Amino acid sequence: GAADLEFAPMSRRRTEIELIAGSAVTRPKPGDDGRGKIAAGADEEDGSARVMVCEGSSLVEAAGSQVSLRKGAGSKVPANGPPSPPEQLLASPRKLEPADGTVWKVANMRVSWRAVPRADHYRVEICRDPACGSLVLRSGPVAETSWQPTLPEAGDHNWRVRGVSASGLEGYASQATLQTLETLRIDDRAPAVA
Repeated sequence: GAADLEFAPMSRRRTEIELIAGSAVTRPKPGDDGRGKIAAGADEEDGSARVMVCEGSSLVEAAGSQVSLRKGAGSKVPANGPPSPPEQLLASPRKLEPADGTVWKVANMRVSWRAVPRADHYRVEICRDPACGSLVLRSGPVAETSWQPTLPEAGDHNWRVRGVSASGLEGYASQATLQTLETLRIDDRAPAVA
């Protein structure tokens, strides 16, 4: 599983937060503006963990070693080993299609984005809210720069995508785009050849 933690300016600067993902323990700290944003997750298959710092900083500890991460850096932590040196997070994908405010006429509309340099693959999330606190659907690894989900419910949805590096660290998420699905009809017709 994975967790995203975002905290707004904190009045009590000495507040301590500790996240445990696999064998890694991370202690995020807000930046000078009091804001912090960190993502941490564990891989159930190999027991490794990953920590990505989008705002603020964090100290990551595992196997008796520690690494300090600043904004825009991440670390991969093997199941029984020390954290990897800081790795720069991938930039957020751009040029999302369909554009914000599109009305979907079918539940399996294709979404696409521009390729991110150094991305090994991508992950797409479809949520009920722009911050993706209420997840509807999450893709597995997507090798291409497009994906065709089948939405399980009509209504407003927000979708966003992020690149994933070869080491498994997720980069910055794209801006979420709002889509409205009117029907649960599936388009299963083969493309026409002209």
